[in-house]
Amino acid sequence: MELTCSKCNAELNEKMNYCPNCGEPLSLLAKKRETLKHDNAGLEMLAKLTLYTKNPELLKIIKDFVDKN
Repeated sequence: MELTCSKCNAELNEKMNYCPNCGEPLSLLAKKRETLKHDNAGLEMLAKLTLYTKNPELLKIIKDFVDKN
């Protein structure tokens, strides 16, 4: 059975974690890694923004925005 990337249709090897053509995460581990990278980026952004305000209402708005994205 020939494996192809669902994003770009490149031919794949079943041992690949990412598509060599477009970088799409293929394995469960790679997908979890991408989720963690996204979550960490949001937390880093939130941490930087907290340096500019101590207003709890504004911090909640920022956190809600980061959580949605």
